[in-house]
Amino acid sequence: MTRHLAVVRLSAAANSFGSAVADRAAFEGGEWTEGDAALGAGAAAGHELAAVDAFTAARPDWRVSVLRSAATDLVAPLDDDLFTDLQHEVVAKLAAQRWDAVYLALHGAAVTTRRVRPELGLIAAVRGVVDGAPLGASFDIHANMAAEAARYLAYASGARSASVGERHAAATRVLDALARIAEGRLKPVGAVVKGFAMLPGVDLPSEDAARAGGPMAEVQALARNLEAGAVLDVSAFTGFAYADTPDAGAAGMAYADGDAAAARRAASAVATALSERRDAFWMGASRDFADLPYIKVPADLRPRA
Repeated sequence: MTRHLAVVRLSAAANSFGSAVADRAAFEGGEWTEGDAALGAGAAAGHELAAVDAFTAARPDWRVSVLRSAATDLVAPLDDDLFTDLQHEVVAKLAAQRWDAVYLALHGAAVTTRRVRPELGLIAAVRGVVDGAPLGASFDIHANMAAEAARYLAYASGARSASVGERHAAATRVLDALARIAEGRLKPVGAVVKGFAMLPGVDLPSEDAARAGGPMAEVQALARNLEAGAVLDVSAFTGFAYADTPDAGAAGMAYADGDAAAARRAASAVATALSERRDAFWMGASRDFADLPYIKVPADLRPRA
């Protein structure tokens, strides 16, 4: 029996306080592909679509269709008309045939020139048109997670650092779970719990869990310890403060096999741990932000050595 997986990738984050807009040209300068071309580009780049490529190689009983892969390095709100066209394109393609699973590779900190929660809207629209198929998603560590996302997603996982390799790893976890759900071997439930912390969101100290001693390393260690029993996956999100949305800020997310209470407890534990370490994430008054691409600080306002 051949099963069919649909894949959509949207990798974009927004600085709501700047004047730039991510239009079609910004995406064509980054990535605006579909089908085999998207898989080939993903395999070369090593991001989420490389994990999709590996999934197809390991599971010959699954056929994959990449409906759209869109990415830009410009940290800015998306042109709303462009996003509307992308969502309509994806929904129309999904509605045109039957799917056994759908995977969304998302950043999680996008806004458009008119919407503050476009990715949640995309998730809900996809869920509405593929009601019989499991829907999964992976997110960047800087995602501004909406609590409602867990209602729509059969499975989700977050990258554990800002590296491309971690986005690949998160995609691998989600794809494996979607296959097991479609095959009737897994019935997960999830929860997203918001923290009470607005973390810096760029160049975080010890953002990489492999670097010992920092606040995120501690939170990631907690998350791994919580992955026991029914709890399958626990994610910690710093959020992205420059995307000025109601969902901005820290969050915990967890998925458990058939145990909603266990998922919520794990997500809550991570959200609390992030909130409790808010001061440890502060980069200090001596940090010079001049070279960060997300913000531009006038020279006379930069911290002095």
